[in-house]
Amino acid sequence: MRSLSELVDVADPAWPEIEAAVAAAPYPVVVLPADPRRVDEELGLVQVTTRS
Repeated sequence: MRSLSELVDVADPAWPEIEAAVAAAPYPVVVLPADPRRVDEELGLVQVTTRS
């Protein structure tokens, strides 16, 4: 199991690509906010990097 620091890619996050896809979508897209109290735990559970 990877640690939280291994999962968080601050140098090359995927968020800019997600924002571009949302902006280019031909239909309305709603991006829901993360719950700051749970974000670390949930990222650790799914084991998906912020670059993925």
